[in-house]
Amino acid sequence: MKRQLQIIATSAAATTALLLAALWPMSLNATANPAGPAAVIATPVFKVNGCELSLRPTKADYAPGETPQVEVRMVNPSAAPATFEAVVTMTAQEPGSEMSRRGPVSQQVWIESIPVSLAAGETKLATLDTHTKLQAGYRMRFVLKCKDQAIVAGGFKVPAAPGAAAAPAEEE
Repeated sequence: MKRQLQIIATSAAATTALLLAALWPMSLNATANPAGPAAVIATPVFKVNGCELSLRPTKADYAPGETPQVEVRMVNPSAAPATFEAVVTMTAQEPGSEMSRRGPVSQQVWIESIPVSLAAGETKLATLDTHTKLQAGYRMRFVLKCKDQAIVAGGFKVPAAPGAAAAPAEEE
């Protein structure tokens, strides 16, 4: 009986080791991968009535106190003219506090309606000024809406003011 238990235990240990070696080909060491997968997100394209709309800020980075501008690119690749209305909104999310019981709150700080009228094959570019000064540490997002559809078309984080305590970094 004792001999049979030893054989079963040895077989179980060998099977477990073999199974782990076969199914776990990666290293068990927790090392940083500086060349890890980079997230590259293209400018989203919003398709409405056969037209393609895209929105992006005119600059990659903004400083506190600056007023951002956005470009809306409108393309009608179809053979028919298109007329509709698009709405662009900008929201600001306050920096979160580690001591707070609630999460950061977003609020709409700017909205503009764009009447879109494109002939067949026409492309237009509209630059919109938000007339809104940015606050340090806030996360800004742009939303492009049309009819009952909407997409988050971009965003950025405003850096903390020089000399101020930096807000904790957040991942997208």
